[in-house]
Amino acid sequence: MENKKESRKLDVTFQDVEDDMQKLFREDPAKVYGECNFPNSPQSNNDSSVLAMKDKILSTIETSSVIVIRGPTGCGKTTQIPQFILDANIKKRLDCNVIVTQPRRIAAISIAKRVCHERGWRLGTLVGYKVDMQQEVSPETRLTYCTTEILLQHLIRQKHLLDYTHIILDEIHERDQNLDFLLLVIKRLLQTNSKQVKIILMSATIDVTKFARYFSTKVENTLRPAPVIEISEKRNFQIRTYYLDEINDMGNIPKVSVVKPKVTQRMREICSFIINSLDEIDVNDNEEDSMPPQRHAVLIFLPGIYEIEELYNYLSVFREKLWDLTILHSLISDADKQHCVFRKPPQGYRRIILSTNIAESSITMPDVKY
Repeated sequence: MENKKESRKLDVTFQDVEDDMQKLFREDPAKVYGECNFPNSPQSNNDSSVLAMKDKILSTIETSSVIVIRGPTGCGKTTQIPQFILDANIKKRLDCNVIVTQPRRIAAISIAKRVCHERGWRLGTLVGYKVDMQQEVSPETRLTYCTTEILLQHLIRQKHLLDYTHIILDEIHERDQNLDFLLLVIKRLLQTNSKQVKIILMSATIDVTKFARYFSTKVENTLRPAPVIEISEKRNFQIRTYYLDEINDMGNIPKVSVVKPKVTQRMREICSFIINSLDEIDVNDNEEDSMPPQRHAVLIFLPGIYEIEELYNYLSVFREKLWDLTILHSLISDADKQHCVFRKPPQGYRRIILSTNIAESSITMPDVKY
C-alpha cells in the first residue's frame, strides 16, 4: 500500500511543480526572471529596421486585440518582436507568456537558439521550442517557438487561449490546412472566452488586408479591420539581378520542359559553371580593393530532397574548389546537419547551401551574397 501511495505522489509531482511555478509567476514575476539578464534592448544587429518601429509596435499591441505586421525578410520581426513584448512586460512586472508559430520545425528550433544566443540565456529556460516529439521548455519558459500544428493541437485540447498572453502567428503567407484551421479556432476563441489575449499576425510578402479584415472588430455599427503595421525595407547593400544569357561562354543553355520539368545533368553542369564564375568575380573584386580574399555564401534553390542530393553528389567531386556544401531541408532528422548551415565554413572555403524554399522566408542565414 505504501508503494502505491508513493507512486501516486510521483505521478502528480511534475504537474504540482508546474502549477506552483505558474502561481509563483503570477505573484512575483521577478522571481522567475531572476537568473536572466535583461538589458534595455535585445543585443541584436543595430541595423535591424524593426528596432525603429519598436515603440509603435508595442503601443499598437497594447491598444488592439489583433494586429498585423508586414516586414521584409531579414528585418528582424521574428526574433525581435517577441523580445520587445517580453522586455516591456517584465519592465512593468506583468504576467507574460508568448508563443510564436513557425511553418517548419527547423525554423522554430533555429530561431529559439538564436534568441538565446543574442541574450546569453540557456535554451529551455526563459526561451524554448516545441516541435513534433522534441522540445526544450521548462516551467520558467515565457517565450516558446513551435510549429503551427503544435499550437493547433494545444488549443483544440484546452478550448481557450488563456495559457498565453500573446500569440504570434508568423509567416502567415505560407497558407496550409493547419494554419487556416488555427486562424479559425483563434478567431472563435477570441470572440468567446479569451478576449484578453493579444494576437499578432506577421508576414513578409502577402497582401495582409484580407487578414486584417478577417479579424475585424465591431465598433458601434461598423466593422473595423485590425491595424496593420508596415516595416520599411532597410538595406546596407545593393541588389543586382543577372540572367543566364548575360554570362559569357555559358554554352548551350538547357530548356525546361513545361510538361515534365526536371533537373538534368546539363543543368548541374551549368550550376557548377556559375559557381566557378562567382569564384572569379570575388577574386577580381578583392584584387581591385586590395582586400584579402573573401568567399561569400551561395544559396541554391531546388524543388526537393531528391534534386538536392543529386546536386550535392555532383558538386562533391570538385574538392579542389574548396566548396563547403550544406543541405537545408525539413526532412533532415540529424539536428547537427540541420544547423551546420548557421556555422562558419572552414577558413578559405565557400559555403554553398542547397535548399528548398525553406530558406526563402522561414530562416535568415548569414553571409549569403549570391
